[in-house]
Amino acid sequence: MNSQIPYPPMPAGADARIIEPSPGFKIEVMKTMGAIVIFMIVYLLLVASAIGLALLLSYGGIMLMVNYPRFITLMIGVGMIGTGLMVIYFLLKFIFTSNKTDRSGLVEVTRDQQPDLFEFIKKITAETGTPFPKKIYLSQEVNACVFYDSGFWSMFLPVRKNLQIGLGLVNSLDISEFKGVLAHEFGHFSQRSMKLGSYTYNVNKIIYDMLFHNEGYQQTLESWGSISGYFSFFASITVRIVMFIQYVLQKVYAVVNKSYMGLSRQMEFHADTIACYVTGTAPTVHALLKIDATQTCFQTLFASYNKWVSENLKPDNLYPQHTEVMRHYAGLHGVPFQQGLLRNEGEMSEQSGKSRLIIKDQWASHPSTEERVRLLRGLNVKSGLFDAPAWIVFRNPEELQKQMTEKVYASVKFNHAPALIDRNAFVEKYVKEAGENNYDPRFKGFYDARNITSFDVNEVVFPSPGENGIRLEELFTEETGNLPSSIRSLENDLGLLASIESGQEIKSFDFDGVKYRRGDIHMVKEKLTEELTLANNKLMELDKKIFRTIYRRAVEKERAQEVLKELENIQSSAREAEEHVARYREIVMAMQPIYSQQKPDAIKMLISRIKLKEEPFKKTLRQLVDDPIFSSLVSSEQKARLGKYLSEDLIYHIGSDYHQTNVNLLNESLNIFINAVIEKDFKIKKRLLEKQLELFVS
Repeated sequence: MNSQIPYPPMPAGADARIIEPSPGFKIEVMKTMGAIVIFMIVYLLLVASAIGLALLLSYGGIMLMVNYPRFITLMIGVGMIGTGLMVIYFLLKFIFTSNKTDRSGLVEVTRDQQPDLFEFIKKITAETGTPFPKKIYLSQEVNACVFYDSGFWSMFLPVRKNLQIGLGLVNSLDISEFKGVLAHEFGHFSQRSMKLGSYTYNVNKIIYDMLFHNEGYQQTLESWGSISGYFSFFASITVRIVMFIQYVLQKVYAVVNKSYMGLSRQMEFHADTIACYVTGTAPTVHALLKIDATQTCFQTLFASYNKWVSENLKPDNLYPQHTEVMRHYAGLHGVPFQQGLLRNEGEMSEQSGKSRLIIKDQWASHPSTEERVRLLRGLNVKSGLFDAPAWIVFRNPEELQKQMTEKVYASVKFNHAPALIDRNAFVEKYVKEAGENNYDPRFKGFYDARNITSFDVNEVVFPSPGENGIRLEELFTEETGNLPSSIRSLENDLGLLASIESGQEIKSFDFDGVKYRRGDIHMVKEKLTEELTLANNKLMELDKKIFRTIYRRAVEKERAQEVLKELENIQSSAREAEEHVARYREIVMAMQPIYSQQKPDAIKMLISRIKLKEEPFKKTLRQLVDDPIFSSLVSSEQKARLGKYLSEDLIYHIGSDYHQTNVNLLNESLNIFINAVIEKDFKIKKRLLEKQLELFVS
């Protein structure tokens, strides 16, 4: 590695015992292997039965052809033999299959091209005790992973893994955090016990593919059956036998998969421990906590360019623009931003509004971020600070970034040759649109995703004692800005507890770091309900206090009636939007069975119910189409689709099946409607709030 490029060394004095597999990991390995043994016993019994069936059918078929040599007996005999062989083939086909990873979106790099990166990875593999990757690929994503083409024989033959590094991830991390993420990936294969985990992963995947990935087998059966009507009959019998085998295997597989999910969670914990041991607690935690935010920023970047495709615009380089989205995110959320990276990630990710309930999902393959962070902080491995951007280990990073950008947009279709947007042009356009689609940051998120509390204006027009001369920053603080998200979190936690009460299979849960039994739900619900009531009351008092302050300033500027009218308009718009959303939900709920109900009589009844809900929806939509604000939020193409929908009495079924084209038009109209309704309410609320904001700054 270039001597000028720093490499974060292993923390001094870290206790090597922390990387030994935990008792929990060993228990999960034994449980998983036990489940696999049970599966194999059942599987071998099925194979033995299939072989016995094949021998019986083959003997019967041969005897039939020998003793009654006619064309019909020949076809029946061959069909009997084919049925036996096809059942055996179904049970053994996984031996010959291989799962190839799609590399079409990847760019392979070599040591000659990226010597510093290869040296960096070499040091990490040495510290984690893993082989160097077979190949190294770059992708566009905020992600990193180790992968290989797996198959039955890969369980028994040594297979070198490939490393995939997302440039979005590189763009998000400093060099210490980058080392921690790569060390985590290699940590999955660092010890014998982890190799056992890898083995069980392969077994689990093979079983899953045998049960659920049978497209090739289905095509083989169809091809066989298409040769003759005789063979078609035997192919249908084969299908029924295979369905019975799948039913038995799926029941046993549920046990295997549940055990494997528990093992997978322990594997994640162990890989985190390896990463912490060779990197330190702080950078490992910081990387874990910031990835969700940087991923959100990356998705926001793509969402912007997806909208701009119709304008024939594409980025000249995605990654500096991703940095600018992160910079904007930092400004909105009060997160420090240095050297092109989000910093102080602990505070960023652990703000209010997060759930206080932790329910261990027995089917989850990964532990929660909170559990992983708690483990890492408990290890408390001290390390030095190496905060240079991860790009320093790459040669010609700008060239790589532009190459990946071109690869990403190679398949995007534009109306004509697109114009390239550089970093400065992107910032100007993005910030302008972000400003149009968000409330003023000085509100600190206080009005996000909620309506202003309804109250009697006449009761609050006069300021309370001590409220004269209050300033904007005293009204909209970090605490007040976090209150609505805290309320949403309380509501979500109460909803989660209600779902547990209604039958979710949970024996215990954690709340505020304390373990509770299922029977304690009522106690926690009472606590949360009390907190929610207090929070809602506090929110109402804040809304009143803000209005009193605004009204007092409006009186001073002779704009009192204007402010009263603005509040009335905001609340009227909110009520109208709630009514529209309720109407939308009614028809969407009525349509839900479309995706599962296929019986002819039931389809007709379902369509009748949809038609009843559709009439008031169409009436509302006709009124909105003539509304200037609503109309301005709908494109000409969308207006044409709405016009077609409103001008016709659509039929949603043909005979005993759905009229898919008309069902799609209804769905499309519903989506246009709800998106425009929500945006209209936002635009009205934003415009009026900004008018009120003028009273503080004018």
